[in-house]
Amino acid sequence: KLLDNSLKIVYDKMKKNSHIYIFTSWKVIEKFKPIVEKYFKIKNCLVWNKNNWGMGDLKNNYAEKYELIIFASKGKRPLYCETRPLNVIDCDRENTDIHPTRKPVKLLKQLIINSTKQNELVLDYFAGSGSTLEAAKECKRRWIGIEIN
Repeated sequence: KLLDNSLKIVYDKMKKNSHIYIFTSWKVIEKFKPIVEKYFKIKNCLVWNKNNWGMGDLKNNYAEKYELIIFASKGKRPLYCETRPLNVIDCDRENTDIHPTRKPVKLLKQLIINSTKQNELVLDYFAGSGSTLEAAKECKRRWIGIEIN
């Protein structure tokens, strides 16, 4: 319900021909996809290869080394890349105590550069530790971050 409500609000505010990236897991992607498709055209499912893994069931399950990213669009916005980017992105996870699901600034900069031009606006409405905002600033984009605290 939170995803559906937030995407409805965001869709109405987004400019025509823009991109959205939604970080998710194999555990819930099948639930997320129909909700995202109500508002956006899903273009791809990116795989972020973290090059290391988190904790969890150490003896009875495989270690998870990746995270999925739904890449979708409102309209037809091109990717701003010299070469066509791959849908598997290798980028080390940051080892930090700042936020348990913090995304690496290096990864976010790559997505921001691929989808926006300088001075365009980047929104992260689950901003967490602010790594998206940090990446946007480094890429010379305007940014808005929303977080519960």
